[in-house]
Amino acid sequence: MTVTPHPAAVDHQMPMIAIIDDNAAVREAVRFLLHTYGFTVVTYESGAEFLAEVPSIALLIVDQDMPGLSGLQVVRRFRRAVSATAPVLMFGAVLGPDIAAQAADLGVTRVLHKPVALDLVEAVQSAIAPTECSPKT
Repeated sequence: MTVTPHPAAVDHQMPMIAIIDDNAAVREAVRFLLHTYGFTVVTYESGAEFLAEVPSIALLIVDQDMPGLSGLQVVRRFRRAVSATAPVLMFGAVLGPDIAAQAADLGVTRVLHKPVALDLVEAVQSAIAPTECSPKT
């Protein structure tokens, strides 16, 4: 498999990705992983924190299972707040068919089961970049 840099990586204008997860270790691991692929990443501890800011992003990655607002609730409010059309990836430890169906109704691009790593990188690349990205060295 040949991995080539995303064209925006050359211009240092990688798309902004927002990650929402109540688990600090997961947030940091996902942020670090995507950063090594050249993405600009901003993290949030809760859906409420994200929705208070609603940054301009190219992709939202959200955990379904959080205290307060669930991932589905965050996506629903995000879509309404700014008529957001950015792709959304949702992950969680337990995601049944009902959650997947509701996610699809909200336009979630892909649902991933934790733990995620390379599946997440593949999903990010296919959601926002037609050309594969390579890790920074």
